[in-house]
Amino acid sequence: MVTGYLSVIVLIPLAALAWEAHKGGLSGFWDAISSPEAVSAIELTLVASAIVAAVNAVAVAIRSSIGSFAFFSFFRKTSPYCSRPADLGGGSR
Repeated sequence: MVTGYLSVIVLIPLAALAWEAHKGGLSGFWDAISSPEAVSAIELTLVASAIVAAVNAVAVAIRSSIGSFAFFSFFRKTSPYCSRPADLGGGSR
């Protein structure tokens, strides 16, 4: 039921878009995507996507660093298999 409802919500506007795009033919399509407004919209989309990807990469790197630090800090203190921090590879024996 929900899938059918959501499909209708997506497919009706998509069908209307295809219908309107077909009316002008290929020249109408090219005129629409080469207009200054469309070119600006595409540039904005690409720049915003690049910025979001860079921020996401930095956030993932920070999160994984914090996660690794927390993991090794926890097991350094509580692991029954490590009698001293040097057993985890840190420091000298």
